[in-house]
Amino acid sequence: MGANNHKDGNSTQGIQRVQAVELAVHVLSAKFFADCSSVNKPALSGHFLSGEPMEQQQTKRGWFDFTISLQWLIGAVISALVGAVTGAAIWFGLVGRVQALESRDQDHAVHFARIESDMRQQRADVKEQLTDIGGDVKEIRRYLMDNAAGARPDIRRWAR
Repeated sequence: MGANNHKDGNSTQGIQRVQAVELAVHVLSAKFFADCSSVNKPALSGHFLSGEPMEQQQTKRGWFDFTISLQWLIGAVISALVGAVTGAAIWFGLVGRVQALESRDQDHAVHFARIESDMRQQRADVKEQLTDIGGDVKEIRRYLMDNAAGARPDIRRWAR
């Protein structure tokens, strides 16, 4: 039982501490908001480019706030630079790929032109060979006709 009492004592102290912290936060926040609402001075949020002293400038913050924040400005400049660098990298990558495709297309055109010229040359060679073969065939035919049994006088008498 003594252990349970000790345990219950610790939990009671913990609850009291949490309640004390909550009370302190409540009091401090109430005091802060009371101080803010009682002061009627304009906010010191002037625009450094306007040339007016910050104390004299009164701005109303509404739905659209057109004041320029330094963090926003730096972020926008960095974002623009990153975007420009990324865009340039993509553009030059695309240009490089297009140039590679164009050079490959030119290589293919040269290759196929060479193949076509080789085919033309081969056709010309085949025609020449066929002409030569045709001439040889005529020559062989003439030789065979001249040496036929009826054309030679010495064989003609045997053939009767």
